[in-house]
Amino acid sequence: MVFERKKQIALWNAPPSTSDHIAGKLSLCIGLPVMLRHNDATELCITKGQEGIVVGWESSIGKHGRLTLETLFVELINPPKNINLDGLPENVVPISKSTTPVTCRLPDDSIISIKRQQVVILPNFAMTDYAAQGKTRIYNVVDLGLCYTHQSYYTCLSRSASADGTIIVQGFDSKKITGGLSGFMRQEFRDLEILNKITEERFLGHLSKSVSGNLRNSLIRSYCIYKGEHLDTTEWHPHIKWRNGENKIPEVENDGTWDSKVSQEIVSMGVVKKSPIVKSKNTVTKHHIDISSNLQEVKDDSVTSGSSKRSRLCAITDNNTGPTGLTWDSRNYSCAFDSIITVLYHVWKQSDEVWRNTVGSYSEYMQTLIDGFEEADLGNTTLEQTRNKVRMKLNRINSNAFPLGHNYSDITELSAYIMGYGNCGGSHKICPNCGKEDDGIDVYFDRVTPLACTSAHDLRYGIKLSDALHIALDHTLREICTSCNANGVRVRKKLVVRIDHVPELMMFECQTVHPTPELEISITTDSGPVHMRLSGIIYTGQSHFTSRVFDESGYVWKHDGMNDGREFHYEKLINLLTDMKQFEKNGSRTILYQIYKKI
Repeated sequence: MVFERKKQIALWNAPPSTSDHIAGKLSLCIGLPVMLRHNDATELCITKGQEGIVVGWESSIGKHGRLTLETLFVELINPPKNINLDGLPENVVPISKSTTPVTCRLPDDSIISIKRQQVVILPNFAMTDYAAQGKTRIYNVVDLGLCYTHQSYYTCLSRSASADGTIIVQGFDSKKITGGLSGFMRQEFRDLEILNKITEERFLGHLSKSVSGNLRNSLIRSYCIYKGEHLDTTEWHPHIKWRNGENKIPEVENDGTWDSKVSQEIVSMGVVKKSPIVKSKNTVTKHHIDISSNLQEVKDDSVTSGSSKRSRLCAITDNNTGPTGLTWDSRNYSCAFDSIITVLYHVWKQSDEVWRNTVGSYSEYMQTLIDGFEEADLGNTTLEQTRNKVRMKLNRINSNAFPLGHNYSDITELSAYIMGYGNCGGSHKICPNCGKEDDGIDVYFDRVTPLACTSAHDLRYGIKLSDALHIALDHTLREICTSCNANGVRVRKKLVVRIDHVPELMMFECQTVHPTPELEISITTDSGPVHMRLSGIIYTGQSHFTSRVFDESGYVWKHDGMNDGREFHYEKLINLLTDMKQFEKNGSRTILYQIYKKI
């Protein structure tokens, strides 16, 4: 796409914070302090967060008649080891420009996606307390004026190697570090002391059976009631002990998982705040937005020119209603459930009764979801209540994988429980020389198929899903055939795939291999090829899961229940010619699952 000059200049001049910290323009000089922002070569200490000083660069004239940076030469500051490259001084390394997908926010608050060629560094004159963690500075210049907590004060000041090397540039509020702990912080430390005691007594077998609870609050409350006045606080720090008038027994906190009133309140939080939006069928009104002008503006699938943030929250055409997601549960972290159920609900909405009955037989948990989807469509329940019903079932049989409270559920276990096992086929080890075949399946092809990294994968990135699946199921192994080896012939075994049938719905797990998604794939079976279409992607990163859905008309939407409730962000319209590499990431998060439906 060719941008108008005004927009191009705005992209260049926008601060890095508006473009995923990939600068549109770098103003360079010899001696400029910089921070590396990408792990280009860990063996050369070219790692994210490494600091350095600019000592030179190479540039050329770009197509707009402006200087374009090709290579930046940086002298690393205190690297873990000394780096010596031919022709360069010690600890001087070259940083070449790279192409990175970037989401940019313009001054008018509109969002566009582009691919930017740039050396991934940033000027390093100052950094936040968060970014400074783990660093030690001989000279530590700090500004405490905007530090809001004593933890922030501690982080800034403890970066110093000495008091003589510390400079505080302006006045600060001494009460932040002399005013004592807040009531909330004192309660937090008390809770940790009690939980520590509960853990110790349970390990020693001294804990009464009357002490129980599914969540932190109820567990601590039952322990305090059990101990009463005999609760031992002698080893507690004096500042966290209860003061006169403070309640030693925690108040009961209702939880939305089993309290219908609280559940409804949680569901309603943040569901519909912005306009224009699309609401679920459970709500009263729907806003219809014509996005044809946005679609006509897209000339190159690698660059998406977006409308303003407000109009991109959810958009529909006359013939296409936007999908509905789940609101994240802040009391019982639910993003693992939300991301999968959101995609499954979207697929269910576009499927016929035969498909629904077939997929419902995958497991009792899938059937519970499908029953809940039907009730939600009728307005008799919500998607969040359906999620909680499945979650409580799973919590009862495996509370470690599916805990409640501020804990993270195991999404790999969740996908296995929901999808079940279909015995669809797999790969067997066979010797191509003598024909001897090992018993049993070595690599399984099933409703949830992990794409494990193997010796046949030359690259973990840059490979399409269909190619990654083929390599995982059909490749030469390093294992030597013992029968042939005994006869003096050294032959490696091969994996030979046999697929009995392809399920209606599949999840491909991409934890170790990260293939580019494809809109459609073809899987070869004993009875011929089977075609599948991409329905959704689950992303992971920063201890959180998000999702994208791809509907049968080619519309792409993304969802994050923590930030947007049920709302979806409309992205674009795609087809079989679309470059799918743009969907390899969702912000900084990478693909964990690709979900396909048989067509």
